[in-house]
Amino acid sequence: MDTVRLVGVDTPETYSENTPDEYEGVPNTEAGRSCLATEGDDATNYATSRLSGETVRLEFDAESDRRDYYGRLLAYVYYYDTNFNLQLVTDGIGRVYTAGEFTMESQFLAAEDDAQAADIGVWRCQQLSSPTTTESGSSTAGVSVSVHEDAAGNEYENLNDEYVTLTNTSNTAIDISGWTIGTKRILSTRSQMV
Repeated sequence: MDTVRLVGVDTPETYSENTPDEYEGVPNTEAGRSCLATEGDDATNYATSRLSGETVRLEFDAESDRRDYYGRLLAYVYYYDTNFNLQLVTDGIGRVYTAGEFTMESQFLAAEDDAQAADIGVWRCQQLSSPTTTESGSSTAGVSVSVHEDAAGNEYENLNDEYVTLTNTSNTAIDISGWTIGTKRILSTRSQMV
């Protein structure tokens, strides 16, 4: 059995500290690291939901080494004729990793530019203006936060029954532009994204 390192893409870490400096525009703060950690969990969920149990095809890049420093295979992963590596960048799940040369670099960089411009995935972490974190039922800056986290019935079929409610508890308007609401999900899975 071999471990595959995806050519041209890097997602946030899930088992160690993230370095916001690696993600252009993400503040090097606790809020930036926390946001990237959440995005790392989302990347794991994304990969698991798309690839677990699927038959995939590996393709090697003529410009890239066959193995990395750790002995992992370096490859593009294709499922249903979709380049999974490129899809990760397109959907903002990861950034372009340019530590080595690869044939599709310009295509990956264009996809990353589009994801950054759309503020999706990891690029939402660029918009952090406040390191405010609240737990369900708490309040901060005159805003009460409550989380309805348990959907009635099958949560996969009842997606609209999981929601967050923000209530202004002060007598004045509160500017919440730049605030983000994130989740921290932990999955037990045999496949790990690298």
